Amino acid sequence: MGRPGAALTDFDRAIRLKPDMVDAYLGRANVRQIEGDYQRALEDQSIAIKLAPGLPMPLVNRGRLLQAVGRYDDAMADYEAALNLDPNLAAAYMGRAEVQGAKGDLAKGLADIETALRLDPISANAYADRGYFRDAQGDYAGAIEDFDAAARLAPGFVRAHIARGLAFDALGNVERGIQDQTAAIGLDPTNAAAFNNRCYEFALLGDSGRAVADCSQALALRPGDPITLQSRGYAYLRAGEPALAIADYDAALAIAPNLDAALFGRGVAHAAAGNRNQAAADLAAARALNPGIDRDMAKIHIVAPADL
Repeated sequence: MGRPGAALTDFDRAIRLKPDMVDAYLGRANVRQIEGDYQRALEDQSIAIKLAPGLPMPLVNRGRLLQAVGRYDDAMADYEAALNLDPNLAAAYMGRAEVQGAKGDLAKGLADIETALRLDPISANAYADRGYFRDAQGDYAGAIEDFDAAARLAPGFVRAHIARGLAFDALGNVERGIQDQTAAIGLDPTNAAAFNNRCYEFALLGDSGRAVADCSQALALRPGDPITLQSRGYAYLRAGEPALAIADYDAALAIAPNLDAALFGRGVAHAAAGNRNQAAADLAAARALNPGIDRDMAKIHIVAPADL
């Protein structure tokens, strides 16, 4: 859609001329969703559903909007209603699976994704969703197979490259993970998540200069993001710059105070800077949130002093 504002004006005009035009409400809802106006997009989808109660896709579309704003039970109700109208609607199974995944029911979610793939075996989104479920279950090799399929079916599928890169990271193949994040950046140079992921990967390999550059680019694209601030803090810590690491960890924790890795990293940075009291407090807080944090952080080369 070239100009959302112009399209919105066109749909407004169409609705004034014909207030029962379902497609106009659906189109306006799509534009409003693109613009981030989820509340009015939901209102338009609801009007379309009232005007055409026998159409399942408006229910799926409203379900996705409800899902996006965290109203999972309402989204689930819409997906169920869509399936009552069309039991073979792959998009409804995919939406229901995503809600189940968000609620932690991976087994039911995976079953719905399998059904969606049987109904639509060339859906790149369905393969990507199954990859996410497999990744969440620790089946990284299976996840990579699904992300491979998604990327083959949709060569410009940024999400598949990003997720596949993270699955490679989990298997210890960080260099291959960097390749996928780089491919994602090539497809979408404004993708802050890909820059953040590559920042973390470079830091993990000890290439702190490129790591800091990538995290700084991610923060330029998404200012104040606590996960990226945490990643850059990690990169500075790996570079032997505890003061810079502490500054980024402070900023991350001011926004998201329960980031256990940021607390642990800041504790190690304080220890390196000679601030033992602050170090002990941060390490204790991190361990309270995650009793296995020492083991987790050792895997990425961050280790607390033995006496702390």
